[in-house]
Amino acid sequence: DADIKQRFEPLLLRAEQGELDDWQTTPRGTLALIILLDQFPLNIYRRSARAYDFEEHGVACCLYGLEHQQDQALSFVEKLFFYLPLEHSENLDHQERCVMLFNQLVKESPESLKPRAQGALDYAIKHRDIVARFGHFPHRNEHLGRTSTSEEIAFLKDPSNRFGQ
Repeated sequence: DADIKQRFEPLLLRAEQGELDDWQTTPRGTLALIILLDQFPLNIYRRSARAYDFEEHGVACCLYGLEHQQDQALSFVEKLFFYLPLEHSENLDHQERCVMLFNQLVKESPESLKPRAQGALDYAIKHRDIVARFGHFPHRNEHLGRTSTSEEIAFLKDPSNRFGQ
C-alpha cells in the first residue's frame, strides 16, 4: 500500500481533477485510467471513506470505453480489470451489466481461460446479488459511516461474504 501511495497518489489526484481524461483516446489509456481510479484508491486509502471517492469517475471511464467498444481491443486479462468498476459500483444497473460482460467473456474465452473467466463471472454474480439484496455493499458501512442493519451484521459475520477492504 505504501509503495502504491508513494508512486501513484500524485497521479491519482490529477486524475480526480480530470487532468488525465485524455488518456481515454486509446483502449489501453482508458484501461490505465480505470486501474488508477478503481484499484489504486483501495490500496492508498484502505479502510477509509476516501477509498471510494474515485468510484464514480472509474465507472464513467469504463462506460465511456464500453460505449466506444474499447474493451474489444483488449486481452482477456485486460478485460477483467476493464470491467471491475462496474463490479465495485453500488448501482444495480452497473452490476447487471458487469454480469452480462463477464458472461460474454466466458463464452468468448478459449478453453484454457474458461475456468478463470468463470471465476470472474461467479465473483461478479456474488457482487450483484449483494447489491440486489441490500442496495449497497454492507462491507463499506463502517468506512462510510452507514449504520448496518441486523441482517447486514449477520451477513458480514459469515467469512465467505468478506471482500478486500
